[in-house]
Amino acid sequence: MMNNRQLNIFLLVAATATTALAAVDEGIYDPFVIPASYEPGRLDIFDLDLHLSHGMTAKVIARAGERVQFADGSSSITPFHTLPDGAAVFEDTRPENLGGWVYVSNSEADNNQGGVGAVTFDKEGKVIDYKMLLTGTNRNCNGGKTDWNTWVTCEEPLDSSGKVYEVDPFGVRPPVLLPLGSQGGAWEAFAHDTRNNTDNHLYAFLTEDSDDGALHRMTIENPDYDNPHSILKQGGAVEYLVLEPLSFFERTSGTFRWTSDEKEGRDNAVLYYPNTEGMEMDDDGILCFVSKELDGFFHLDLDAGTYTFAKVGFAGQPDQSTTVHQDDGSKMVYFTEEAHPVLGILGQQVGVWVLDEDGKYTSIIFGEDYSSETTGIQFSPNGMHMYFAYQESGVLFDVQRADGLSFFARTAASTGWEETVDSSDDPTSSQGFFEFVEEGLDRLEDWFFN
Repeated sequence: MMNNRQLNIFLLVAATATTALAAVDEGIYDPFVIPASYEPGRLDIFDLDLHLSHGMTAKVIARAGERVQFADGSSSITPFHTLPDGAAVFEDTRPENLGGWVYVSNSEADNNQGGVGAVTFDKEGKVIDYKMLLTGTNRNCNGGKTDWNTWVTCEEPLDSSGKVYEVDPFGVRPPVLLPLGSQGGAWEAFAHDTRNNTDNHLYAFLTEDSDDGALHRMTIENPDYDNPHSILKQGGAVEYLVLEPLSFFERTSGTFRWTSDEKEGRDNAVLYYPNTEGMEMDDDGILCFVSKELDGFFHLDLDAGTYTFAKVGFAGQPDQSTTVHQDDGSKMVYFTEEAHPVLGILGQQVGVWVLDEDGKYTSIIFGEDYSSETTGIQFSPNGMHMYFAYQESGVLFDVQRADGLSFFARTAASTGWEETVDSSDDPTSSQGFFEFVEEGLDRLEDWFFN
């Protein structure tokens, strides 16, 4: 049973909480809103030889050739792979690491030194494991995720003899050489369209980084979604993308079709979409891919049979991309950059960019004294961590927001929050609100008991 003092404190706290909740309901206070301090494009932080947007922090996760350091003080048996390239993140559903995730990363090393590595994080974003999932391959460049949570990794050897493998991000199933791309190529990225289940087929796509690298489409009939690991092993008929611009002078939009004539597809690629790189498929049936040579993004509306193209507004070349669905319903495309062939020789610095729905490009990170290509842009499932690498430098970074918010959340630029405001002086801010309540409790307790 409570004594009189305990009862009085209980009634005091209950009354204060009731008043606070009423204030929240009336819109006077919002104790759950955290002021956003991240301002994309305001590059006023310099750390680890990186120019970071205001409100960002960064740390090194791994360096090529060095053992990966784990949170418990131990380190990996295998050194981190060289030339980190395309990547993906997978939620970890294993009982021993529920809530964690795995960052899968290609190695573009040649002479059978390439492959795929995997960094495992716990639910707090701490590194707990690193291992190689695939070894003995050549110049694993980019790839793509499947709906059944495997990684498709693409080889890009200089002699265009590359193959495509399906890899289990958890290392339980052995890697599988796929019929997709078996004719050989300088393969870049993978995507698939699994929406047409009623038509009982699946489309698998590959980009190819060569001037005549026609976009490939393989049609897989009767995919067995009850046994998804068998789907890409089936193979199927291959067709090639043919763009048909509105006119010779207006090439930024038009229609497209698919052809079984490889030469027609390759000739068309030379004219209209050479050197394709990163690729993504969204739920609306839009297939987006990059043409490094043309410095821009193509968007194919697979249902309407139309396309658009937009150039980027900077000197570098777009490479790999990942689309983020913001909490407010908008989309942001984050992408890596490769230096322009000439400017790279002259020391052009590259970094990470973001494209918003208004078509605005913003540089959010760029480096000093790093190599001329960024790769592996991905986010943790909760959006709290952004990963990317400088390829030839072999450095993998973990970037976070200093305000503790997800990268999927609002930014200071979009909300109007001012970093210079001292929230402790403002009782309508979250920090000020709690300090206001705490001060009131102290005064009331003094009045009650002193």
